[in-house]
Amino acid sequence: MFLLLAASLGLFPSPALAPDRLLSQIAELVLRTRLRECGSCEVAVRAEPSSVLSGAVDRVRVRGRRWCTPMRLSCATLDVEVGRTAVDFGALATKRRILLRAPATGSAQILFTARDWDGFLLHPLMREAVAARQALEPHAPALTFSGGGGTRLLPGTPGSDGAVLFPVRAAKTELSAELRQDASGRVVCSCSAGGADEAASSAAASAGPWLARLFETLVLDLDGCELSFRSLRVEPDATLTLDLRARVRAFPSLDINF
Repeated sequence: MFLLLAASLGLFPSPALAPDRLLSQIAELVLRTRLRECGSCEVAVRAEPSSVLSGAVDRVRVRGRRWCTPMRLSCATLDVEVGRTAVDFGALATKRRILLRAPATGSAQILFTARDWDGFLLHPLMREAVAARQALEPHAPALTFSGGGGTRLLPGTPGSDGAVLFPVRAAKTELSAELRQDASGRVVCSCSAGGADEAASSAAASAGPWLARLFETLVLDLDGCELSFRSLRVEPDATLTLDLRARVRAFPSLDINF
């Protein structure tokens, strides 16, 4: 069965592998084939031999280094782990996708460099998230992310998890945003304007709380993998770690759309 499914995807893993490892290798090959850049990729499927043939798996973990998708969403490292679920082998053969019969839940951790974060803010998924939230709030500030290499990562100190500084534009006003979490775990964002006029000060005052709510409630759907915010911290080496909740409906398709 697994070899037929692999052949339908144009993949040829070793026939000597156990069923769960064979499924792991198919998923790895799909990811490596479709990523623009992939320093490393490891997919670990754990399942009892007696149950994996019917699609049931106990755990799936995906880890990678230096990933970049076709639409240039990049990260330094990624680690996603979800619990028990079941693979729809019929969909794998007919739709060429690794779909799950029921969503699997777990956690994810993504490590960004400053350049990765710049790209993340300018990615179409973020533009869509901002536009969707603005559409729901009649008085939402007209914000866009500036990008252009403006991100700075400030490592944490004792009692602080650090902060992310990045440029944002409110209408015609250029702002500097500082995103962090306070001691209680609440997301806080403060904005400052280069000018001292009343309009600039007003734009900064409204932009900060709105951005905090945006990131705290952000849910990104990466072609079947939904990631929602849990926490952030800036490491001593000036890289940003995002801890996320994960809800997986499917592995990325052969035509990754992010």
